[in-house]
Amino acid sequence: MRYEDTEQSLSANDLDAFEHVTKIRLPEAFKRHYLGHNGGYPVDVERVVGLDHVFPFHGFFPLKYGALTIEMMKKDLAEDFGLSDAIPFAYDQGSNIFYIATTCNDCGAVLQITADTKDIFFVCNSFDQFLNGLQVS
Repeated sequence: MRYEDTEQSLSANDLDAFEHVTKIRLPEAFKRHYLGHNGGYPVDVERVVGLDHVFPFHGFFPLKYGALTIEMMKKDLAEDFGLSDAIPFAYDQGSNIFYIATTCNDCGAVLQITADTKDIFFVCNSFDQFLNGLQVS
């Protein structure tokens, strides 16, 4: 899959620093993906197939380096939505946010929160499943 508009490449040290600051262990699939693609969007992908629903998809937030990073979005999710332990990593065209849950009940699962109504939808069980659900139009 080809990506466009990615940011400066990340190092393993960048990922380690994020884990240290947030005190959250990132899924291995997430680390692999972000070492290859720091944000951006996969060309011709417009949706992600979850376990029960198909969701519109636009792109990934960069972990760092860029105008709107995961580090910044993490603060916004905590302040605006009360999701202090979430890892926001992607978005759709309507500014709805995909995030990895890190709480015990949903640890590692990918969910989506809607920007306007703050509704939360279960997408899939893992970041691996999320990546496998990306579909080229």
